Amino acid sequence: MRDVARMARRAAPGTRLLAIGPALRQNRDPIGAILLKLGGAFFSFLIIFIVARASGPAITGDYSMAIASAMMASLVATMGLDQIAIRTIGGDLREGRQDLAWAALMAVIRLVLPLSIVSAIVLLVGSRFAPLIGASSAAMAAASASVVAFPLLRVAVVTMRAAGSMLMSQFLDVAHSIIILGAVAGLMLVGSGGIRSSTLALLYSGAICTTATSAWIILLLRTRNWPRGAISTAPLLSASWRILATSFCHSLTQWTVLAQVGAELGADDVGAYRVANQFVMILALMLTTIEAFVSPQLAGDFRIGDVAGAWRRHRQATLLMLMAAAAPLLLCILIPKQLLALFGPAFVGASTALMILSAGQTINVLTGPIGGVMVMSGNERLSLKLSLIGFFLTVALSLVLIPRFALVGAAISGASSMIFRNVAAFMLMRRKLRPSGSSQPRV
Repeated sequence: MRDVARMARRAAPGTRLLAIGPALRQNRDPIGAILLKLGGAFFSFLIIFIVARASGPAITGDYSMAIASAMMASLVATMGLDQIAIRTIGGDLREGRQDLAWAALMAVIRLVLPLSIVSAIVLLVGSRFAPLIGASSAAMAAASASVVAFPLLRVAVVTMRAAGSMLMSQFLDVAHSIIILGAVAGLMLVGSGGIRSSTLALLYSGAICTTATSAWIILLLRTRNWPRGAISTAPLLSASWRILATSFCHSLTQWTVLAQVGAELGADDVGAYRVANQFVMILALMLTTIEAFVSPQLAGDFRIGDVAGAWRRHRQATLLMLMAAAAPLLLCILIPKQLLALFGPAFVGASTALMILSAGQTINVLTGPIGGVMVMSGNERLSLKLSLIGFFLTVALSLVLIPRFALVGAAISGASSMIFRNVAAFMLMRRKLRPSGSSQPRV
């Protein structure tokens, strides 16, 4: 018997190696979805690369400011209900209640659709004041059309994700980047010069509208057999406003840095900062993708009271984030000038900013999907408080540092807020969410 046990122990490493294949097959949908997200991030990178090389930093800055403004308006229109949809629909489906999941979806749409129209109109009217922050009124007006479609796209994507259709939801989440890249490449082939920022913003709006329409056609086909139910919108709103405020603070934090750079330094520096931030955004998209996939499972864990299971998912997702982001972060920190030189000599001045932003993103990786843990466990109030503190920290640092240190000050302002939010959230959640029978969560 001892010999048999010894042989079994010796065979265990090989058995574990052989188990990798089935594990990969079992998780092929999440892995495929992550690869799709990486592809979408790469496409976004190529779009900025082509625009920067062909049109220079000023056009890149105008386009970036227009899209950032449209995204902020879209967040207001979404009202945080995309996160509520993941938590509510994911929990309902975990309990086998498709009727409640359908009712929640329809309640979200009744809230999001009218506000998205109002938000688009507000951005369109407000675009005339864009020159105050060194931006293009025409580009911002062209981007306003996306504000109607983007919230609807988000709701469709997260619903499919909560229902388990990871690959399709992720494809729809990146499809607009593929459309824009194809259109930009086509314009470059038939044209002789750069592309105007208003044209780029119009392409963005068209791609978002096309993708949103496709997403809803697919979603309705996939949910046609769900029993139809009805619920009040009041419970959704009571929780969503904190998520809205949190997401808006995050978006406003980034927008404030760009706006301050535009007002103090001009569109050229906005473009240079945007290109430096583009490298970091690729990593951020990858990390938020992993968090988005684990969020429905976290919602289910917290719904059934399995706090220990939720922390295990957090630890696994953190390890995956670290494996995926380690090499790119090192490149951004060690050779920032060489990376930015790919876009043109006018962008190399943002190399120190790229190093600082990458250092901030490293902390984001090490704390893992802590935002998903906070929201899916119902701690929206705490998340909002941390976001508000982070926002005011960014505003204060931007006003002091950007006029004195230009893009380096902008990078410090943006990175400091992110580091504060993630570190504080991780420490507070470790203390607040303890598995039953344990003095502290094992993460």
